[in-house]
Amino acid sequence: MTKNVSPADLVYGRTYTIKMDNPDDYASGGVLQGWVPTRPGQGDDDQIDSSGEPDGNPFPAVVVNPAGAGQNDHGADFGFKKPSVDLSIIKVGPAKVDPAGEVVYNLIVTNNGPNDSSGWTVTDPLPAGMLNPHTSDAGCGIGAGTLTCTGGPLKVGESHTITVRGLAPATGPAQLDNCATVKGNEQDPNMQNNNSCVTTDIPGIPLTDPGIAAAFAVLTGLGTAYYRRRRHTTGAAH
Repeated sequence: MTKNVSPADLVYGRTYTIKMDNPDDYASGGVLQGWVPTRPGQGDDDQIDSSGEPDGNPFPAVVVNPAGAGQNDHGADFGFKKPSVDLSIIKVGPAKVDPAGEVVYNLIVTNNGPNDSSGWTVTDPLPAGMLNPHTSDAGCGIGAGTLTCTGGPLKVGESHTITVRGLAPATGPAQLDNCATVKGNEQDPNMQNNNSCVTTDIPGIPLTDPGIAAAFAVLTGLGTAYYRRRRHTTGAAH
């Protein structure tokens, strides 16, 4: 897009094309980052609709015809919007795990529409009691106890699953409370489904060893039988 156009640059009677074609405007940090052209010619008022026809993706353009000195054309304009994308996340994990057992979390990111997502970020502060957390998913990393994942485009209806593994505490009782959050590049019309939590219980270790308990039950049974025998013998002596 040419800037600082002077009146001498525009000759009456000629046709000119004005383009919004500066790539830096749409890049990260640009004034139009995350914005897309609106559909041209919408509505009945040419003074407030967008006249920018697509001229290559994603640049719009408008044709003007200067007719004479003092002419104003307020209908030659551009409209941009930020598309909305409803991203959601569901965190799935075990309700109960034995001490030192494996804990597996699945984080499911879904694009519910109405537009395609250009990218997203998941943040998950992992439970302090979870040992050796790790993931092999591309775009994910764990630092200072927090899982961070960045993902690429998701079309409407598509999902992406992230898997995290670790170990439960070696002793219980304990509880692992965990919440994950997703944030998209586009504005989200429904923030109620951008957070998901799961709780995993770690039971305590029994105070009595199962093998000892079984042996105690056998001895108790023998003692009861012996007691009954003594009573029977004593009765016979009378």
